[in-house]
Amino acid sequence: MAVSALATACGSSKPPEPVAVSVVQDHHRAAIRLTPGKTIGDALEQAKVTPQEGQVLAAVTHKPVEPNGHAPVLRWNGRTVAASHRIDKAGKLEVIPGRDTPEATEVGERPLAPEGLPNALQYVQYAGVPGVEKVTVGVKSGEVVTRTTITPRSPPTAPPGRWSPSPSTTARTPPTPHRSSPS
Repeated sequence: MAVSALATACGSSKPPEPVAVSVVQDHHRAAIRLTPGKTIGDALEQAKVTPQEGQVLAAVTHKPVEPNGHAPVLRWNGRTVAASHRIDKAGKLEVIPGRDTPEATEVGERPLAPEGLPNALQYVQYAGVPGVEKVTVGVKSGEVVTRTTITPRSPPTAPPGRWSPSPSTTARTPPTPHRSSPS
């Protein structure tokens, strides 16, 4: 008994036993063991888990466009903690990604391209007049959310002063007069 008291007084005690830590992020789970006194950051590194910052999501496809500044949340046994928090007993570490946000949109008007024509017909007909459409697009992604025609585009027309294959201008063969034969 005197020997164990002396060993304790001299600081030659045996190191603390590692504690079990369960690290959970989405569907990823890792069971690790840490020496008491290590931090939440140490647990994340050992479990190979990287907390994810929130993202700005594209307006239509909802794909990440860029980080939005919403920090991930770390919960140790149900309490929100910092990565510097020291672990002294077994427990569960939940890693919750930062909150995602939809991207901003803007509304504007832009021309509707006239109906195109094959190159072979360009000398015979002009393309129509462009129309105008109102569009809502994602500011960062450029994805079109909504599109409304304000002024419709006009169909192709014949150029002024040129022949057009419309029925009103198609050449017709004049009727042949009937001649009566002399009797």
